[in-house]
Formats: sequence, structure tokens, C-alpha cells
Amino acid sequence: MRYRYVGILLCMVVGFGCRGPREWKYPTEITAKNTESLRILKTGMSKEEVLTIMGTKTIWAHDRQLSRAGIGRQMIANPYRIETMEAKGKTVEVLYYYTEESGHVGIDDDELTPLLFEDAKLTGFGWSYFEDSINRYELKIQVR
Repeated sequence: MRYRYVGILLCMVVGFGCRGPREWKYPTEITAKNTESLRILKTGMSKEEVLTIMGTKTIWAHDRQLSRAGIGRQMIANPYRIETMEAKGKTVEVLYYYTEESGHVGIDDDELTPLLFEDAKLTGFGWSYFEDSINRYELKIQVR
């Protein structure tokens, strides 16, 4: 009988203990928080200020659409993706945050908002600003 309790305890420790506590959110909660945070940003802010506002924490999402596909949960990093672009003596860093939920499985570029930095200062954000910057500086993207 005693070994049975030890076995149950061991299963609980191995099954749950190594993962640590996770705060599960739905994608709509994540996109709403990121969209709200965008409203606080101002050009000229330092990268550190922007990261403090937007967040850098990995978020665990429980997605109804993913559940239907048999996946159910996914890890969403904040920022979701980082790129560096270079041209004409300029280096622009782009941080992409998850701000739109389309309702399909996975996260596509149209669900992200790019934030552009030059010399660790926010120069602007959004897809129209991103496209203008690519054309203006003839930037080439390098994904990190």
C-alpha cells in the first residue's frame, strides 16, 4: 500500500513538477494586451522602454482552433520574432508582436505588428511604416 502512494507521488512530481507553473491564456487575451500596449508607445522611446511596456515574457496559449486540430496549446514568445535589416549604412531592428487573431491554426505575419528601431530607439510601428522603411532605405531582411 505504501509503495502505491509513493508511485502516485512520483507520477505527480515527474508529470507536473518539472514543467513549473504556467499561466494559460487564450490568444484573444494576448492580442488584446499587446494591442493595448501599442497605444502607449511613442517614437523616440528606447528599446528598453518599449520592451518594458510590450513585455518579453513567454506566454502559454490555449487555443480552441488548435484544440480542434489536435494540438491545443502553444507557446507564444513576446516579441514573437526579431529581424535585423541593413542597407545604406543603416541597421534597423524589427520586433514583431502578436496583435491580431485570425482564427486559423498557427500565427501568420498578418497577425503580427512590426516595431522598428534605429540605434535602439523606436522609429515607428505598423505594416505601412515597415513597408515605407523598406522602400526608403532599400533594406534587406535577416531573420534571427
